[in-house]
Amino acid sequence: MSKALWNCSYLPLELPLAFEFMPVRMTGKTGTTPRADRFLPVNLCSYARSFLEESLLMKDESVFLLADCCDSVRRLADALEHEFPGKVFLLFLPRSQDNWEFFREELRRLQGFLSQLKGTSLKDGQILEATEIVAQRRERFREWEALKREGLIRPLDYFHALQALNDFSQDLEPVKVSPSGGAKVFLLGTNLDDEEVWEIFEELELRIVGDDLCYGEKQGEISCGFSRGDPLEPLALSYLSRPPCPRMRNLEERFSDLLQKIEERKVDGVLLFPTKYCDSFFYDLPLLHDMLRERGIPFVVLEQDYSQRPAEQLRTRIEAMLEKK
Repeated sequence: MSKALWNCSYLPLELPLAFEFMPVRMTGKTGTTPRADRFLPVNLCSYARSFLEESLLMKDESVFLLADCCDSVRRLADALEHEFPGKVFLLFLPRSQDNWEFFREELRRLQGFLSQLKGTSLKDGQILEATEIVAQRRERFREWEALKREGLIRPLDYFHALQALNDFSQDLEPVKVSPSGGAKVFLLGTNLDDEEVWEIFEELELRIVGDDLCYGEKQGEISCGFSRGDPLEPLALSYLSRPPCPRMRNLEERFSDLLQKIEERKVDGVLLFPTKYCDSFFYDLPLLHDMLRERGIPFVVLEQDYSQRPAEQLRTRIEAMLEKK
């Protein structure tokens, strides 16, 4: 089965799966990007550059399904189309969760793209079958999330569970329950793909009791039904109903929901992991800074860059934040 490499959790995985493409999220790899740097400027999002670098090393029949979550992804799509003509689809996202009709039509355009690649239309029941497969994986993930909120899953185990959830070529193995007495922290950010960072969490015996990462907890909050009418309508509604990311409007509602989660879980601190040059997330930082400070919640901003390995300074800064509690 060919792979459908994707970048954004707003992209409905049910559609490529229905067309017998294996959804696999392209994770960022730490290191230099000499091939990608021929196409993209070095001061562009390091995740986009890492995505392109890994793609240029591929020789299989993968397709690339991207959501235009930011301008960097649009530039990434241009570069991929140059190297893999006809294998790249850019899904346009609305800025509002209410604009589901626009999103439904974008999903129809995605369906047409996949249909053209396969040379066939969807048969009756294929979307339903794909929806059930994705729902089963999300249900398993919600079980892990319940354990995570209680601090019963170690950081590395949670990291590996996230990687498996987003790669449909992997089976979802049971997650080991391992109670810890360490500090309870909440993660905020975009991508957090560097295993070394999670190893530092492990060494510090942190309990990750919540997150607002692009590919983390919010995926478990997608619940897609199925109707006998247009199957794209429930897909559009369910994906736009998940907790929004920084690119979406309704800031007050999003921050209110986020702060409620942080306070309910009685965290000892919040770790903010913006990806370097991620404009959408950096626009949020001043507001998040003020809201957390007003509530007396310790936090630290730990900018990440896929082109560099995490510095030992990261461990020191987390320890210093926790000492303030």
